[in-house]
Amino acid sequence: MRADTVRQAFVTAGLCCIGVLQGCASYHARPLDPATSARGLETRSLNDPGLLRFVTANARPAPVRWNLATLTAAALYERPDTKIAAAQIQVAEAGERTAAEWPNPELSLSPSYYAALFGPSPWEIGPTITQLIQTAGKRSAEIAQARERTRSARQQLAVTVWELRNQVRSALIDLWAARRRLALSRAYAAAARQVTRLVSERYAAGAVSAAAVTAQQLTDTQAALSLVGAERQEHLATAALATAVGVPVAAIEAAPIDLSEMDRLAPVGDLDALRARALTQRPEILDALARYEAAEATLRLEPNFRVDFYIKH
Repeated sequence: MRADTVRQAFVTAGLCCIGVLQGCASYHARPLDPATSARGLETRSLNDPGLLRFVTANARPAPVRWNLATLTAAALYERPDTKIAAAQIQVAEAGERTAAEWPNPELSLSPSYYAALFGPSPWEIGPTITQLIQTAGKRSAEIAQARERTRSARQQLAVTVWELRNQVRSALIDLWAARRRLALSRAYAAAARQVTRLVSERYAAGAVSAAAVTAQQLTDTQAALSLVGAERQEHLATAALATAVGVPVAAIEAAPIDLSEMDRLAPVGDLDALRARALTQRPEILDALARYEAAEATLRLEPNFRVDFYIKH
């Protein structure tokens, strides 16, 4: 009889394991290929149909003006920061669903010893069901903790979006300043060349000395060097904007970047209202409050009780 009991227990445990394995999700490997990733990055363009649909999702189909708003949308589409933040929200929401579920009992096969039983043996092997019993409002505390973590993840996504916008805006300002500096340097270099030609002609006519020609040639050289430096700064600013958007430099160079917004200052509203809003509604503040609430819910969690039920045959 003892052998039949042990055999039946093993069969029951095996069937339970098979049922669990059938319910598990299958794993699909997704190996990383650096070469493919590099080619995908190099072929990114602001003319990508998916990007254009994303940028013009809430606007009428029209030629896209690549300004602060549209370039920020392109950064949200291309940069991995928002994808990571969105994935963190999905993880938090999954944790919230898990916290709302009742814990499943655990089935195990372990030996048991009964001191009052002497024959035929105090040792028995059989399935044991372990059930977690949540007490003192710990279930509601776990649900509140998961809910606050989801709120925190959503605020972190808002922080990520604002940081990307800030990066794009700073890069646009640098590009605007670099292009203005380049235009002035080109005009200065052209004027210096013209003055050098005129001074050389006056020297040939005997109207000025050689020292005047030499001084003007030095001014012309300095203007040329200033032009080279301005061109370098413009290339660096273009590369910085491409990095902020998440596309190759060639994509920014080929796109018409609208910098007209940088020529005028944005109107300043009520500073007191803006200050109060910044202190109460900024995503960083809301994120900190959500993390505080999650930590407070964690403090309400204490060790739960586990009850073991032994099935005797």
